[in-house]
Amino acid sequence: MTDETIFEELRHLCAAILHTDPTTITLETDLYADSLHLTEVIVASEQHFGTVLDPVGAQPRTVAEAVRLVRTALDRSNAVPTA
Repeated sequence: MTDETIFEELRHLCAAILHTDPTTITLETDLYADSLHLTEVIVASEQHFGTVLDPVGAQPRTVAEAVRLVRTALDRSNAVPTA
């Protein structure tokens, strides 16, 4: 999954949670408008992408940071363990 795909999917999740038009969501969109909304974005992202986001890094300020957080979680879940 590309970062662009992650962004497009997060854009729609964020728009639904923030009750706004998806076209207004950009990589620079601030997610700290409301801590409840941020929590909803994190939970929805985990459910949508089927992964657990890093609890230390799970405070993305912008959509771009959320994309990086999801990318890291997806990469970690797809990593092949070495013996």
